[in-house]
Amino acid sequence: MLKKIIMVIVLSAVTIHLPAQSKKAGKEPVAASAEKGIWIYLGNSIPNNFSYTIERKAKNANSYDVIGKTSAAKTFSDAETLNQKWSKLFDKLDPLSNKDLQREWNYLQKNSTTDSLYADNLPVMHLIAGTAFLDTTVRKDQSYTYRISKTDASGNKVDTKETPSVAWKPSPVFPAIKTSSVKFASGKLVIEWTAKSALSMAHFNIYRSVFAKNEFKKIKVEKGFYFRNDSIVLLIIDTIGLQPAWYEYQFEPVDIYGNAGTKGAVCSGGSMMDHYAPPVTNLKATGTQKDHQIRISWKYENKKYLNGITIMRSSNFDSAFQRIATVPVSDTVYIDRVPLAGENYYYYLLLHSAQNEPVATAKVAALYYNKSEKPERPKNVVAETIKNGIRIHWEFDEPYVAGFYVYRNVNINEKFIQVSELIPAGGNVYSFTDSSKNLSGGEVYRYAVKSVSDANQLSDFSDTVSAHPDISMILNSPEHLRFRLNDGVVTLIWDDLRNSVNNMLGYEVYRKIAGEKEFISLTKTLRGTEKNFYVDSVTVPGITFEYAVSVKDIFGNESPMCNPVKVMTDKKQLPIPSGLSAITSNDKILIRWGQIEDDENLRIKIYRTTQGQKPQLIGTARSMEEEFTDSKVEKGKLYFYQLSTEDQNKNESVLSEKISVRP
Repeated sequence: MLKKIIMVIVLSAVTIHLPAQSKKAGKEPVAASAEKGIWIYLGNSIPNNFSYTIERKAKNANSYDVIGKTSAAKTFSDAETLNQKWSKLFDKLDPLSNKDLQREWNYLQKNSTTDSLYADNLPVMHLIAGTAFLDTTVRKDQSYTYRISKTDASGNKVDTKETPSVAWKPSPVFPAIKTSSVKFASGKLVIEWTAKSALSMAHFNIYRSVFAKNEFKKIKVEKGFYFRNDSIVLLIIDTIGLQPAWYEYQFEPVDIYGNAGTKGAVCSGGSMMDHYAPPVTNLKATGTQKDHQIRISWKYENKKYLNGITIMRSSNFDSAFQRIATVPVSDTVYIDRVPLAGENYYYYLLLHSAQNEPVATAKVAALYYNKSEKPERPKNVVAETIKNGIRIHWEFDEPYVAGFYVYRNVNINEKFIQVSELIPAGGNVYSFTDSSKNLSGGEVYRYAVKSVSDANQLSDFSDTVSAHPDISMILNSPEHLRFRLNDGVVTLIWDDLRNSVNNMLGYEVYRKIAGEKEFISLTKTLRGTEKNFYVDSVTVPGITFEYAVSVKDIFGNESPMCNPVKVMTDKKQLPIPSGLSAITSNDKILIRWGQIEDDENLRIKIYRTTQGQKPQLIGTARSMEEEFTDSKVEKGKLYFYQLSTEDQNKNESVLSEKISVRP
């Protein structure tokens, strides 16, 4: 049977060519995702006497940008250098052999198109030929369109073409691979895997480890394939010699662009296929009631030809078993950590010996459940204010929890109430948004979080955090604003709201001159005034002011202003000059008056009248002066004089007594 299989490999090919690899490139450019970037096929014309110019445009961009140029390798040494360079970026595909590279170099010298050029590693083959370009500057999930132009020696672009839009998101579809057989003869181990179809698979890699060491390394083996009934059979021949040995193998599918799938389809085999596995006795599985552990134990009479033991587990008695561990033959106990409490788990052993297939034991069951084990409490809990609510964040990285509950209260003396449904576990950082209609913008809320185990046990409360929701509030305006006026000082009083407004910050007092549009704040501090009265001593006599008051809370909310009150301040009674006298001297009249004991900012106004005329202002003097000389008089004419005082606001006293004099 082995000879027949070897003939199939030789007749198929020395290097495998799966159906998915047989797509021939045409004249049109194509872009596809590769592991290290986007690989662009530029066209089938070999750029010996011209170059390809590659331009790129991201989705929603307005223009193309030049990202590179290509031409064919000029010398065989160039081809070798390019093979080494590009093979590192397509490491899941085999590098071109010296024979392949020499064949490609000879082809490039004699042909103008790549129509008959072929190699097992198509991406690297085209990159050496200059008919492909690898864009390694792309971003994941961003779509790109490429424009390809042939450019002659003079820089003229001709034959410009565009690729369809493509995103860098390698997503090859590989078939389900199953191990079909493992056979050994004459120092060679033949392993077969089967799949219903190749799908995107154009290549595969094999990884090998000494049994139970889990040190898998990629190996070179003879590969082949053939069709059997409705399946494709993939096979390898690993020359391992005749010395006693036992290996594990992993199968890795790869598509034509070097994108690899998940390693799997694990199987084992070696040079001791004609021996037997001993029977197992006393196979047991027992829940330990601690740390989600189940203890599996076994015994056997003879382990001379036993190579290893694989432990299989499933939550279903009949199917879905998975390998959880492979242990040395010296072990008779294994501790398994199960993902969930309160669920039955089923186990059996696979005994690896020199027989063709591993020998399976009977199945045993165990249940892990521990009601007394309290989970850890959530940590690093933070509450933040958001629009119309509060968001709570926390961290948790312990295993075996089903999720979390969030609790809330308003007062430290109140009990916490649950405000969330179960928030499922499944990460390290979690959050919950409380947008309940019961939240008030004028309230501070306290939160804590509990974790719940998969055995439905609650942890202790986390640390408590607090925040207020960003909800606009309409505060009631202060009422019954009233005033007292005493010597130009206005005292405002209103009803106190400190017992009716939650989280009150203070009051804001406003004033304006009657008739003006805008009120101006008198408090001008963040807190305003905390008392329900305010004294305004900066007034102007004779001016009517309007006053209004609002209330503020600590969250920045402010009520409308209350109904304003009007206050008319008393006019200040200015002093009236007294003790007036007048004498004539050298055709002039000297007016004198008594000292004015008052504000030095006053000034004295001097008025003069003649018979039948109104008083006319003839001069002014400062308040500390006590005389004024009127030099514009006529001899023999009778004159009358009166004085007044005036302040800086143009308020003027009544006129003094009248005196007369004739020069």
